[in-house]
Amino acid sequence: MWRCWGRKGFVRRSALCLGGGDLHLEGADSLEALRAEAGPWRPQVVIVDLDSPDVDLSTFSKLAAWTGRAAVLALSRRPFHPELREAFEKHIRVCLRKPVDPDELWLWLRAFGRCHRLEEEKGS
Repeated sequence: MWRCWGRKGFVRRSALCLGGGDLHLEGADSLEALRAEAGPWRPQVVIVDLDSPDVDLSTFSKLAAWTGRAAVLALSRRPFHPELREAFEKHIRVCLRKPVDPDELWLWLRAFGRCHRLEEEKGS
């Protein structure tokens, strides 16, 4: 089983579209809320809505400090986020345009899951 995190509303809609399987989607409205609810596990994929007013560059630094090497999948209605240039360079692996196509989301989640399993097998 591998887990990902995103805003509660998006996670609920995604869970319905993607089905279950070995994917566990956990929703929280902030990084602090997720950390409080998470307990000992760390997500392999984190879904971040770039259009949220509380998301800024510090969000990604805190996220990296907590999750380590989790893949960051960003969502946005806007095509350009100059204020997050550094986050795109260092943290964000892919940015999907909203509204998100469930098939495209599932493709990326499966890809990140394969990468995570390969890293575990290598011992990295």
